[in-house]
Amino acid sequence: MRFIAFLICLVAPLPAMALSCARPSVERSYGQAAKADESYVVVKGRLTFDESKLPKANMQTQTAPKRTMIKARFQGHALSGADFSTSFNAALNYEVRCLVVWCGGGQSGEEIIAFVQKTPSGYTLEMGPCGGWAFPATRKNTMAVLSCARGSTCTR
Repeated sequence: MRFIAFLICLVAPLPAMALSCARPSVERSYGQAAKADESYVVVKGRLTFDESKLPKANMQTQTAPKRTMIKARFQGHALSGADFSTSFNAALNYEVRCLVVWCGGGQSGEEIIAFVQKTPSGYTLEMGPCGGWAFPATRKNTMAVLSCARGSTCTR
């Protein structure tokens, strides 16, 4: 009987690890960007990049690159005052981060609202495994950003 119990322990699956993230919201990201020491530009439009360069996790070794930089382009409009009225067409670094085997991602050509960091070398959009700096450009998300820009409390 002990032998059977021993075999069961050997072949029983190990507990699955999961990544637990707070649900990102466009309002919370707006508030974080507004309070940050870094400079952010809120943009709405299309991000294009080579999807084949997105990081891939190695499930056998349970590893993935910590950070992958992908050259990308953003075409759309920047938030100016209380509307997306300023043309924004720029090359940027799409910085995709991973934590163990969970990685950020995205789809090239998707219409998004993004919080793009302005750096001395240009613009960077960071995407981690929990998201938080880019959102689908739905009417709801657009209205939330515009509400934040007009002075509403943005912490959800």
